Amino acid sequence: MIMAGVFGFLLYLNVALSSITMIELIMSIGFSIDFTAHICHGFMTSRCETRDAKVRDAIDKTGAPIFHGAVSSVLGIIVLAAAKSYIFRTFAVVMGFVLFFGITHTLLLLPVVLSWIGPMSSEDKTHPQLNATNERNSPMEGLKAYEGLEISSPEKIKRMSSPRKTRVGISSDDISDFLRISNISN
Repeated sequence: MIMAGVFGFLLYLNVALSSITMIELIMSIGFSIDFTAHICHGFMTSRCETRDAKVRDAIDKTGAPIFHGAVSSVLGIIVLAAAKSYIFRTFAVVMGFVLFFGITHTLLLLPVVLSWIGPMSSEDKTHPQLNATNERNSPMEGLKAYEGLEISSPEKIKRMSSPRKTRVGISSDDISDFLRISNISN
């Protein structure tokens, strides 16, 4: 719906649908998805019981960052509106409308739709994964933390950093390694 609004208003601004405008519109789809994805993610991760409470919680968590992101984007494209280049001016107009429609749909329309028909839970109710304290297990719980690189002994560091001799052909060490490996595999 955001892009439909942008397409409709481009007619009133005498912006022709050229390859430049199409590229700008395709790029602006990302902004449209970004705004709505944050509100939807906040709604789906909310632990509230009712849809209205989940919407309120989602707006509390993500509403201000979305609005601040849009304001900073507007500040970035204001400079382009004064440019003489057709590409920059049309980009400023398209992005301005994308930001306007994106914010109004995300902060006004989408919460209403979610409060009416939004899903109550994204989890399977037949198999809740609860631990001993009746809290949900985190999907990250069983992962091992990164412990960093292994610290080597000074001898190993000295051995690895010493210059190696370049050999051509097969040495007695190579033959003994081959015989040892072939005996293990038999």
